[in-house]
Amino acid sequence: MQIIRHEKYKTKDVESMSENVKKSGGWRSNKWFRAAIPALLLHCSIGTVYCWSIFSQEIADYIGFSKGATEWAFSFAIFFLGMSAAFLGNVVEKDIHKSSLIAAICFALGMAGTGGFIYYGGLHQGNIVSLIGIYISYGFIMGIGLGTGYLSPVKTLMLWFEDRKGLQQVLP
Repeated sequence: MQIIRHEKYKTKDVESMSENVKKSGGWRSNKWFRAAIPALLLHCSIGTVYCWSIFSQEIADYIGFSKGATEWAFSFAIFFLGMSAAFLGNVVEKDIHKSSLIAAICFALGMAGTGGFIYYGGLHQGNIVSLIGIYISYGFIMGIGLGTGYLSPVKTLMLWFEDRKGLQQVLP
């Protein structure tokens, strides 16, 4: 333990502060570090779904389809976000760790699959396999990850910040 030598601080005060941090668990036991900040970061990653319209024209040109055809991927993603949030809510209620794992796996597989099918579409322009693959990867698989991933931090915030009802809805 480091002893601070300063007129303002006495050695005993520093030792008692150190003991309090050890007893309370330090920053690792703080609700803000363990729930609020990760929930905010998770929602930032989930929010990337809304960037689809920025890239849809370039993706459409690259794979050889119209912008309207590629826009359906976003519509499917939002649809399955809502459906997975509605129908997988009981999984989140029972086991938040399992639902977070489902969300992470689906989100990552969906994102990687989307990239793979965009690459394939660039090699084989106009091939319907690339468009359907994007629909399945981005729309269905990633949509399930988005819906389940949205519920997990909201549920955690509801449990950990029971005394601040408004915070749990505003933060994510």
